[in-house]
Amino acid sequence: LFDPAVLRDAWPLVLVLTVLVISGKTLFVTIGSFLTGNGVRTSVQTGLSLAQIGEFSFIMAGLGLSLNATGSSLYPVAIAVSALTTLTTPALIRASPRIADLVDRKLPHRVQTLVSLYGSWLERLRAPRAGFVSPIRKLVRLLLLDAAVMVATLIALSMLAPRLAEGWPRFTLIGVGVVGLAIVGFGLARVLRALGDALARRALPEKGRVDLARAPRAALAAAFRVIAVILVVAPALALLSPFLHPAWVMLALVVVLLALLVSFWRRATDFEGHLQAGAQVIAAALSSGAGDEAMEAVRDQLPGLGEPMSCKVPPESGAVGRSLAELNLRGLTGATVLAIHRESGDVVLPTATERLNAGDLLALAGTTEAVAAARELIGALRIEASANPALDAVDPQVQRRLRETGVDLGMVVVSRPSDWEIYVIDRSEGRVVARASQHIDGRMTWTLEPATSS
Repeated sequence: LFDPAVLRDAWPLVLVLTVLVISGKTLFVTIGSFLTGNGVRTSVQTGLSLAQIGEFSFIMAGLGLSLNATGSSLYPVAIAVSALTTLTTPALIRASPRIADLVDRKLPHRVQTLVSLYGSWLERLRAPRAGFVSPIRKLVRLLLLDAAVMVATLIALSMLAPRLAEGWPRFTLIGVGVVGLAIVGFGLARVLRALGDALARRALPEKGRVDLARAPRAALAAAFRVIAVILVVAPALALLSPFLHPAWVMLALVVVLLALLVSFWRRATDFEGHLQAGAQVIAAALSSGAGDEAMEAVRDQLPGLGEPMSCKVPPESGAVGRSLAELNLRGLTGATVLAIHRESGDVVLPTATERLNAGDLLALAGTTEAVAAARELIGALRIEASANPALDAVDPQVQRRLRETGVDLGMVVVSRPSDWEIYVIDRSEGRVVARASQHIDGRMTWTLEPATSS
């Protein structure tokens, strides 16, 4: 039990900690979920669903209070933060689909395609292969050994240096320690690089005299190095926090991560040129009319482009006339469109504003599951128009607002294999005046969009 009056003076701290908990847990859960092979949409929704803290925070706060490690004011603050984060969870879960779509749309274009292909690379990595585990285990052991030696050296320096007299003894100890840390750090960097390269080579092996998978392999190796740092170096720095100043620990972690992210961004830039050339090859393969047989040949020649498959847009599909952004194909399925073959001319790496036409032949890339889901979505999407819309299905407040406009109303129902949408249109001007979207829990949310063109 605690006195609620304590929170009267601590409410700014409670609000700050609540924001930090929600944003921090959402960010790190999202990153962790994505790095293990989940798509952006799934990862963001998972992060938002796990943004709260629970009773474990009470236990930690109570333990700190009983050991006199924290003040008495921490326990009520922990309870308040837990209560606030728990209360915000339903709202975050409801908003998670829209937030996930927003994150996916706002990603830089080179990153959007890269994250779509990342899952297919992990899919290749998980495929069983003889003689692969032993070298990786050796590198992992070396990585852990180097990290342990570095942590032990820093702890020894922090404990022994203050006990030595000022002058040459302390200077000698620090000098020896710095030299040892430099040697171990160099070895750690080499092992980290070797581990990333080995994992990337396992997913995208070299084939033939010309290495056509070099650019995607380098990007994947950079991503694996970031993962290794998060899994090894971050816990090591956490162990050092009682012995070193927290600011230095955080600075070291930020510097290491920034260096790796800069390397990853450079590799992503190199991969963009590779992707552009590969998409042109795919577009040429689509124009040959061979379909999936041509895509199979492309997969053998360009292993870094995921598992590309062809998909034709049927004339009766609801995807006809809609842009890739409106379909939200990548957000819903995780697959990306690398090229479009049509009679008027091929489109290589189409943007989100590219509209699909009947008969378009798409090259979809991503994991096997994502590509299959995208093909099913495009094939199963249907539009049904009603001359006399059943406006009883519309929210009553929206009904009143629509009837007040006096427009000639029609209703368009867009059905998918897993969900559906309703668009109320002004038939005289051909524009959308309201739309309904379905939430995970089955509720429908109506939005008036008087200025949106159909």
